[in-house]
Amino acid sequence: MILPGLTDSHGHVMSLGRRLSSLDLRGMTSAAAVADAVRSRVSNGDWITGGGWDQNLWPERRDPDHRPLTTAAPDRPVYLRRVDGHAGWANRSAMERAGVDRNTPDPAGGRIVRDAAGEPTGLLIDHAMRLVERAEPNRRRRWSRDGSAPRSNAAPPPG
Repeated sequence: MILPGLTDSHGHVMSLGRRLSSLDLRGMTSAAAVADAVRSRVSNGDWITGGGWDQNLWPERRDPDHRPLTTAAPDRPVYLRRVDGHAGWANRSAMERAGVDRNTPDPAGGRIVRDAAGEPTGLLIDHAMRLVERAEPNRRRRWSRDGSAPRSNAAPPPG
């Protein structure tokens, strides 16, 4: 019996490349560990991006604020997506580049988490994540003009 169309042999190479060139924060057990990972990337490029953090694995089990990321990379924008994809964590530099401040309204379908003084904490929920994501310049253009990904150890060099 032949069943055409029930196999799907494709890969999301651009997404894989982006993931491999950013910080993998899955399994990190504290905000300090995440900050250390960010600190290790300070000398490379402009934006520091990554994902996979989960505050439920941390001893304090509370939402993070920008301070550990701002301390780790005060002059570089940092933006990290939570493991479930429903929150982003930004440092002060990323929020400044995105124009997110105390006067920025929550977008429809999203929330900018704020402290008691009304200042953004760096935690962006759902559609509020787009505010910072849009600020990363040439987000899709981090790749070379020929479409190749930045070098990683995930695959052998071509040839």
